[in-house]
Amino acid sequence: MSFKKLSYLKRYNRIWLLCYYFVWLAMPGCQQKENQANESLNSQDSVAGKVEAPTTTKKSPPKRVLFPQKAPAGQAFYLTQNYKTADLEKVKKQELAKWSKELNQEFGVAFKTLHTQKYFNVAYRCSEEKMKFLMYTLRKFFEQIYPVYFKYEPTYPFQIVYFNTKKEYSRYTGSEAYGFYLPKTRTLYTYGNSGEGTLWHELVHAFVAANIDHRIQQWFSEGFASFYEMGAVYGDKFYEGYTNWRHPTLKRKIREEDDFMDLADFVSEKYMSEGYGYAKARFLFCYLWIYNKMPEFVKIYLYELSPKYKGEELGEQVIKTLEKLLGKKMEAIEKDYKAIALTYKKFVRLKKKN
Repeated sequence: MSFKKLSYLKRYNRIWLLCYYFVWLAMPGCQQKENQANESLNSQDSVAGKVEAPTTTKKSPPKRVLFPQKAPAGQAFYLTQNYKTADLEKVKKQELAKWSKELNQEFGVAFKTLHTQKYFNVAYRCSEEKMKFLMYTLRKFFEQIYPVYFKYEPTYPFQIVYFNTKKEYSRYTGSEAYGFYLPKTRTLYTYGNSGEGTLWHELVHAFVAANIDHRIQQWFSEGFASFYEMGAVYGDKFYEGYTNWRHPTLKRKIREEDDFMDLADFVSEKYMSEGYGYAKARFLFCYLWIYNKMPEFVKIYLYELSPKYKGEELGEQVIKTLEKLLGKKMEAIEKDYKAIALTYKKFVRLKKKN
């Protein structure tokens, strides 16, 4: 899930502004200064509005190319072109140096930096041992998951910020969640002990954002990302398809019956209206995974349905797609979904059906 990033420094700017206006109210002699401040602020707003407005001179985003791109021997494709190994290393060092300076200016604390898999720039304040493990799981996740669902090469590096502790992370970002991805800065924020599931969840959001330019329904976005909150890396293989801590809530709601929205209505919503929507959406992806239909459904939704359809029409197309992939009507899908959901316990790995 993406949360609005609250800058540590900006909070103090707001406090300063409140104090400024309080003093002005108590001191009429400051009227002229206040008017000048307002004029300056309004001018900045006007400029920002003009910059954000679409114009013919606005720089177009880089054209997407299919993943993976093959490069000549001794070279590697990165973002938009091929690089010699030594040249790519220089590019990555320049990216990290620039970003490290920006982070220091924003948060006022120092971060160590590294890059991995050429696509990922990482800034961290946790231990080297912790980062070694997290980067190992990141590499395995990217190698084995990205090609399954996503069509295009990233056109920008993915940025990941690891604070040392939850307390430090919350103080600087204002978030109480385990982590969040901020599309505007293309950056994932979390902390060392948030768990690799947080990393995988937020990376799914980042990968989706790198592959499409349109908005998608919340149940799809969070259900897909939440599916990867629970996984495991053994040796060189990434294992998926587990239930997790959200599942008991779903089972309870299914048993209550009266408080369970039909899946047909659920997949037609733009934003999830049920408090247990995350659990419901997550298990829909587990359900598709059991029947070996999850990758096909994800790609159809991302690249065929969501760019073309909106609102109720998108919901109707999702239902038709589910019925076609699973070979049964939505009523039968829901009955099967509920029956399977009730048979699994927390942290028990799902078994695929042949």
